[in-house]
Amino acid sequence: MSVMPPKPILQHPHSRFEKDKSVHSGIRYLTAADIDVLRPSAAQATDAIDRFYRIHAEGRVHLQPKLTLDIAPDRFFQSLCCAVSEPAYAICKWIGVFYGNQRVGLPNINGSAILSDASTGAPLAILGGAALTAIRTAATSLSAAKQLARRDARVIGFIGTGIQARSHLELFSQTFTQLGEVRILSSHPGFESLEKRAGELGLRCVLSQDPRVVVEASDIVITSVPGTVSGPFLDARWLPPGAFVGSVDLGRSWKLDTMSSFDFLATDDRENSMDQQSHGIMPAVGGFRVDLAELVSGRQPGRVDEKQRLAFIFPGFSLSDLAIAALLYEAARDRDVGTEMAF
Repeated sequence: MSVMPPKPILQHPHSRFEKDKSVHSGIRYLTAADIDVLRPSAAQATDAIDRFYRIHAEGRVHLQPKLTLDIAPDRFFQSLCCAVSEPAYAICKWIGVFYGNQRVGLPNINGSAILSDASTGAPLAILGGAALTAIRTAATSLSAAKQLARRDARVIGFIGTGIQARSHLELFSQTFTQLGEVRILSSHPGFESLEKRAGELGLRCVLSQDPRVVVEASDIVITSVPGTVSGPFLDARWLPPGAFVGSVDLGRSWKLDTMSSFDFLATDDRENSMDQQSHGIMPAVGGFRVDLAELVSGRQPGRVDEKQRLAFIFPGFSLSDLAIAALLYEAARDRDVGTEMAF
């Protein structure tokens, strides 16, 4: 996407700053439990995502591509950073992705994010990285789905049953209110938790160890398969007409020789995704017709035909972290959630 150079960062993010200097008295630390208390609704989360991506479309974001530091084939660190002119926020997120952590009782993804005031450089908050990532990823998928999926979708399928699947189920079920059935690939560990939550939401569950049974009957398919699963195993030709795919796993689950079955591919940020493909971090799924900034700003259309098969394949973008971190910080400040620490 071609954008203007970002405007200088001058404005303070808080309208009350001049009246209340105490907003900079320290750093607010938000644990995973705090973030769970503050958890935004689907509407709140996607409104935040849409707002910041519209700002990106206007050329008012300062950013760098995601940096990956490889340690081993199943272990790596990543840093994501960006800043926005107005509201003047900046973020740096540092996460470690260690796929063997389940063997020692730890999440696969750990890390933290620092939210700063982009007009002064002062730190505002430290947020748990895993909890932030779960919300921002599902919110990004949902923002794209509002443009690309059929609003009358009735069946949602999950390939991958971890924290991302549960986070997506929570947000998608709030927006796609005609959903009545959840299909789950039960050959992946942790499916019981996803099945239980679907039942609590009043959704009928269909379990199968055959991925085709999940994919071929789903209007929406969310794939969040860990990198430890060897090789692509999903065939895009299984998808019914009108299906939407949200690929949290960078497209690694889909056989590349079947990608032509999609009418077009979308991503969160075209330049970032092409950079990730060029470095071999993201599979070479092909070019992207549109990215999220173009979709939410109306510069490019989303779905135009009920029979289109569309996929949103994305590696994650720092702007999504910033949008949700700012939303959580403002809610925590207003509700006095979290722990204040001096700096």
